[in-house]
Amino acid sequence: MKLEYDAMSPITGTNTVLIEADETTNTESRLCTASGYTTKDTWKVGSDVIEQIEQRMPAIVVSKRYEDTELNQYWYLFTMSTPYGTIYPYGKDNNKWYWIVTPVVDVAEEDKEKYPVPGKPGEFYDSRLAIEHSQAFESDKFEEALDSFYNLIQTTQLNNQEHAN
Repeated sequence: MKLEYDAMSPITGTNTVLIEADETTNTESRLCTASGYTTKDTWKVGSDVIEQIEQRMPAIVVSKRYEDTELNQYWYLFTMSTPYGTIYPYGKDNNKWYWIVTPVVDVAEEDKEKYPVPGKPGEFYDSRLAIEHSQAFESDKFEEALDSFYNLIQTTQLNNQEHAN
């Protein structure tokens, strides 16, 4: 994937950071496409927001947190979920972990009872993460994992369009 980068990465020291501004919330996010770290301008060192978001993050993400002294922000390993798939870091050891790309698949009508919605008797999920089809990438291969993730999204969207026609 060829991209035009906006800034230097404090993690790698290379020009591999994409910056996205959200005009509706007046916030900015950054992604280092070489390392897989991301930050938002609301993730300020010492802010109350940090404790709240870290409570919801996987341990590997919190343990790999990077403090950017120039921006006074924390960077965390990237995670993203879409209706088509997810990308996330996985590992129990700070020194040995992976990027995982997992597709979302539809649940067949005859299998729905295997996937109940917690707290909602009689309701079942229509889709699930297909862990058995996950791809794993070494921790230093984020760009490959991200390419795989985007390819998964594009392929799934194309398949959905073909089935709709």
